[in-house]
Amino acid sequence: MNNFVNFLKKNKIVLILLIIVMIIGIGGVSYLFLATKIIRTEKAMSPQNQINEFLSPYSQDTTFEDEAARESGTYFGESDTNAQFGIKIIKNGSTSLRVEKGKFFEVWNNIIFTAKGLNGFVSNSNYYKQDEHYYGTVSIMIPSKDFDTFAEQISKLGKTENMRVSTKDVTGEYVDLSSRIKVLESQKNLLLSWLSKSNDIKDMIALRNELEKVESEIEQIKGRMNYITFHTDFSEITISITENGKIPVEKPEILLRLIAAWKIALNALVSSLVGFIIFVGWVIPWAIIIYIIYLIYKKRKGGTV
Repeated sequence: MNNFVNFLKKNKIVLILLIIVMIIGIGGVSYLFLATKIIRTEKAMSPQNQINEFLSPYSQDTTFEDEAARESGTYFGESDTNAQFGIKIIKNGSTSLRVEKGKFFEVWNNIIFTAKGLNGFVSNSNYYKQDEHYYGTVSIMIPSKDFDTFAEQISKLGKTENMRVSTKDVTGEYVDLSSRIKVLESQKNLLLSWLSKSNDIKDMIALRNELEKVESEIEQIKGRMNYITFHTDFSEITISITENGKIPVEKPEILLRLIAAWKIALNALVSSLVGFIIFVGWVIPWAIIIYIIYLIYKKRKGGTV
């Protein structure tokens, strides 16, 4: 025991390092326990749990959504789908054109002019020059009903090397979203009604939190419905244009990939070091206690105590 104490007195740097590691280790373990406790508390006191408890007298044998659905009349059968909303299809395509040298911008402008004539517009475009040849890509949004007409017209502007068309039926998704948004609107009205009648601060806070969540979900659904509506009304077709000549080879982004790999490796190393320091800081106090017990036991066994 005395030898160990004398060693620490002579090697103050070692003593300081041990104390620092112990503090970091104990702090890390305490942080983990505290974080776990906070997470459990948040789960127990989450707004959803509070609102469920508050709404339980209103729901009883039925759910809050069922009550709202009954009020909004949003129970749809499969036979109602096509009649009410019509079939919604998202149709997109891509094609590659090879044109004579010197004709690149003539074809480029003809594509844009043709699109505008059909009430379409350019959504994205880019071109570049390499080895005295032009290469480019233009994406056109065209009314879905004119997709085939537009595709046929641009195919005459050069040699069509490929043509791809994809379709996706989103009718079912749109119907589900429409039903869901009606239920949510009814939920919103119910919450507003209960909020206007409530006099308890705790209940008002719980209702307000639930109302904000419902309004947020309504906005998300409206955004998705607007997206579906736009992309069923308009189709996107991407045209790649290449002048006759050598096809450019894209350079691989090796440097960016190496940097990304180094970042991942560095993050892993830092995480490992932090974990090791916490582990060592947790183990050292126990190791010191065990060592002291061992020294006491050794002295007693040798008859010095």
